[in-house]
Amino acid sequence: MKKILVIILLSFITVACEHRSFVKTADSSSCDQVFFAFDSAVLSEAAKETLERQAEWLDKYPNFHLEVLGYCDIKGTAHYNYLLGKRRAKAVADFLMEKGVHRDRIKIISKGSSEDVKGEYNEKTAAYDRRVDTILVEDDI
Repeated sequence: MKKILVIILLSFITVACEHRSFVKTADSSSCDQVFFAFDSAVLSEAAKETLERQAEWLDKYPNFHLEVLGYCDIKGTAHYNYLLGKRRAKAVADFLMEKGVHRDRIKIISKGSSEDVKGEYNEKTAAYDRRVDTILVEDDI
């Protein structure tokens, strides 16, 4: 019995360490982020590298799924930014699916510019708002 508990504990530690390398902690949610150029939904090489790591991790742990949230800076209309956020989230989802993550494990959500960085607006905060967060969610068993 003691041997089984040690194996379970070691397995949990391994999963937790790999989990941390895949995601960042933000407000008690596990997420990773990829960033976009102004008015673009084209994935950068850095974004692709991040998403490749995510796809590999998700392949190992099929009991998790992703919420893919697209964001925009405050330039543009609310409607335009909603559609751009959706295109960004879809670009991320499409890339993950190309890498083998099943469509049923991905939920696309556009936040548009509805949740921009609060405080002073400048190029640094605007660049941060041009992103997609991938939120890791454990499936109910």
